[in-house]
Amino acid sequence: MIPVRFILPYLLFLAPLLAQAAPASASVREVHRTVAGTPFLAFILPVGNEDRLAIRLYEPRRLAEFSLLSADGQQGAHIEQIEWSSDGQYLVFSTTSSGGHPPWNSRTYAFSTATGSFLSLDDVVSPVTSPTFSFTDASHVEVEALKTPSSSADDTAKRTIDLAALPWNSAQPVAPPSTR
Repeated sequence: MIPVRFILPYLLFLAPLLAQAAPASASVREVHRTVAGTPFLAFILPVGNEDRLAIRLYEPRRLAEFSLLSADGQQGAHIEQIEWSSDGQYLVFSTTSSGGHPPWNSRTYAFSTATGSFLSLDDVVSPVTSPTFSFTDASHVEVEALKTPSSSADDTAKRTIDLAALPWNSAQPVAPPSTR
């Protein structure tokens, strides 16, 4: 259990975000993980039918945020599945379009706690076609993706991605869905 002294700063941080968030029927989802004694909290903040992901660490109070919001509420995305790796080094999440297009693509992203950066797994391998993924060990995640970037939507295969081998240090900011 996380002590109250760790949670209070998060609540103060979340209050303004929740004020602009979705109607009362939607709820904030939390995914917790402790890495080397440091608590990480990932908050999924619903805004209409799209989401914003906020990742907090208590020490040194860093914040990483990944917005899936669009101006019209139909060009962004919402998070389907989110999961920390067993060692807490990576957070992987899959999305679907809030407007339902393209229905075959479930853009999937990874976050590294070591670098504080996000990468699109679609850009690293090829477009991911299923929102369901699974960790095979602490640094390998299995996704269903197009066999090649130019394959048709029904030409897919299971792909195992070594998250530790990805170019985290040269990661460019990932563009939100509405700007692609």
